Amino acid sequence: MKKIIVACFMAFLAICTHGQIIESALVPSVVKNAFAEGFPTIIDVIWSTNNNYYNVSYEIDQLKKIVTYDESGVYIESRAGLLLPELPTSIQEYVKLNGEGDFLKEYYKVLRADGVESYEVFLHFNISLFDANGVLTKSSATNQ
Repeated sequence: MKKIIVACFMAFLAICTHGQIIESALVPSVVKNAFAEGFPTIIDVIWSTNNNYYNVSYEIDQLKKIVTYDESGVYIESRAGLLLPELPTSIQEYVKLNGEGDFLKEYYKVLRADGVESYEVFLHFNISLFDANGVLTKSSATNQ
C-alpha cells in the first residue's frame, strides 16, 4: 500500500511542479538522444513537458532525479533529490520551522547548465528556493 501511495504522490508532484506527463513517443528524438548520451544506464524514466521544456524523472536509491532539456535537446538543469541531513544547516532549520506536520516534503539540489547551484524545498504546497549558500531567495505556493 505504501508503494502505491508513493507512486501516486510522485506522479502528482511531477504534474504540479514539472508539467504534464507524456508518453516517450511524444518526446522529440533529439531530446531522448541527449538524455541517453548523458545517462546511458538509466532506462526506467517518466517524461513530462512544461511549455517548451522536457523533464525526465527517474529514481536512484529511492531519491528522485529530474533532468530538463529544451526542445532542441539542450541541457537546461538537473535536480537531485536529497535527504534532510544532506541540506545546508540553514535549510534544515527552515524545514524544521516551516515543515512541521507536512506530509509532502522533498528537497533537491539544482544544477543549471551555467554551473549555478541552488536548492528547492517542497513543503506541502509551498516551494522555497535557496541559493548555494542556503539563503532563502523565494517562497511561493504551488497550484493545489
